[in-house]
Amino acid sequence: MSYQQQSSTGAILIVTPLNVLAGAVVTATGAITSPVLIYGTTDDDAGGVLILDYGVTISGPIAFFGGGGVFHDQSGVAGAYQFYGGGGVISLSAAGASATIANTGGHWDSVYGSAINVTLVGGEANVYGGSNIVNFGQGADNAVSLYGDAAHWNTVYGAGGVATVASGSASFVGGGDTIGAAAGSWLSLYDTAGVADVVNASSAFIILNGVEADINGGGDSILLTAPSTVTLSGGDALWNGVIGNDATVHLDGANTIVIGGDETISATAGTWMTLYQTGSQTDSVSANGAHVIAEDANASIAGGGNEIFTIGAASVGLSGTAGNWDTVRGSGAAIAASGAQVSIFGGDDAITASSSAVSVYGTAGQVDMISGANDTLALVGAQAQLLGAYDSVFFSGDSALTVTGADDAFYFGAALGQSSIAGFNGGDALHFSAADWASYNALTSSGDVTQAGADTVIHLDASDTLTLTNVQASSLKASQFVFS
Repeated sequence: MSYQQQSSTGAILIVTPLNVLAGAVVTATGAITSPVLIYGTTDDDAGGVLILDYGVTISGPIAFFGGGGVFHDQSGVAGAYQFYGGGGVISLSAAGASATIANTGGHWDSVYGSAINVTLVGGEANVYGGSNIVNFGQGADNAVSLYGDAAHWNTVYGAGGVATVASGSASFVGGGDTIGAAAGSWLSLYDTAGVADVVNASSAFIILNGVEADINGGGDSILLTAPSTVTLSGGDALWNGVIGNDATVHLDGANTIVIGGDETISATAGTWMTLYQTGSQTDSVSANGAHVIAEDANASIAGGGNEIFTIGAASVGLSGTAGNWDTVRGSGAAIAASGAQVSIFGGDDAITASSSAVSVYGTAGQVDMISGANDTLALVGAQAQLLGAYDSVFFSGDSALTVTGADDAFYFGAALGQSSIAGFNGGDALHFSAADWASYNALTSSGDVTQAGADTVIHLDASDTLTLTNVQASSLKASQFVFS
C-alpha cells in the first residue's frame, strides 16, 4: 500500500511497508510494490509467514526482523527477490527464481528450491535443493551451506567465500574459497586463477580442473582433468588417491596413492606415497625421509634418507642424497644412482651408478646387475655382476661378484666370509686386513693360497675363504695386494 502527501515544496511519496507480524500468516493475492517486513519468533508467537499466491509478484525489498520469519513463494513466477536481515526461511517454487541475500549479520537464512539463483552480499544461507547457482557478491563474510543430491550439481561462483557441502555435489568457480565437504560429497573446482581454494574434507570426491587447491583431510579421491597444483595435509591413517597426469603435488604428512605420470611431487619427512602406473612417463619426487612405493612406475627421486619399495616393473632414479643414504627394497627393478648413496635389498635388480656409493644386501641367489665406473660398491651377503672400471668394492658376509672391466679394487675386512670373484684380472687389486696377513710375503708363505682346479683359493679359516674363479695362483703379483 502506498500514498502521496502534497507539501508546499512539491510531492512527497510516502511508502508504507507491508508488515507481517509474529504469529500472522498473510497470503498475498495481488502484486506487492511496497517493502515487506517479516517479524520473527517472539516468546508467544511463531515468526510471521508471507505466502505469495499463484501469479503474484513482489517488487520491493523483503526484510527479516528476528529469526523465524517465513517467505513462501507459491506464485509459479520466476521472480527476483531481495532479502535483508537474517534468520528467515525462504521457499522459492519456480525454477529460475532468484534471491539476493544481504547483511544477515551472522543469522543464517534457509533457502529452499531447485534450479534457482542465490546471490550473497555479506550474507549467509543454507541452500536446500539441486541444480542451484550461488554467487558470492560484494561484501565480507559470504557463506553458504549446500544440501543436495549427487545427481543435481549446485554451482558456486565467486572468490573468497566460505562454503560447506553438507550433502550432494557442487562445482566452485573462482579462487580463494574455503570449502568444507561431508564424506561422500562431490566437488569440482574451476578457474582459481592462481589463488588456491582451501578444502577441508575426508572421504570426499574432488575434481581439479586446472586449478590450485589446498586439501586437508584423509581418504579423499582426487581426479585431475587438467594439470593442477594441490597440497594435501592432515590425512593421518586414511590414504588419499590422486588420479591424473602432469600435476604438482605437495604431501604434508598426507599418505597418498598417485596414479598417472609426469607428476611433480614433494613430501615432508615421514610421508608415505605410492606411485602407480606412470606408463612411459616419469614422476619427479623431492623428499627427505619419506616412504615411496613405486609399483609399475617410473620415478626420479631427489633427496636423502628415503625408504623406497619397488613392485613389479619399477624404475627408480636417485640423486642428491648428500650423505643421507636412501634405502631401496624389492626385486627386479631398474635403479639409477647419480651422485647418491643407496642401500639396496633384494635381487635381480639392474643398477646403474654414477659418482655414487651403492650397498647391496641379501640378494638370495638372484644376481644384481651393476654398471658404472669410479663408484663405491658394498656387497653384504649378495651376488652381483659388475660392469665398469676403477670401482671400489667392499665385501662382507658370503658374497659373490662377477667383474667385467679393469682396475677395480676389492676390499675385505678381518673376515672374508665365503666370497668369490670371477673376472679378476691383472689390473685389479685385493685389499686385506694386516691383522690377517702383514704382507704379500706373509700371505704366500703361510700356505693360505692354494690352487683348486682352475681357481685360486685364499683360505683364512674354515669360515673365511676367497675364491678367484679361473685364476692361476702362479699368475698373482705383489702389486695386486694391499695390506692395511
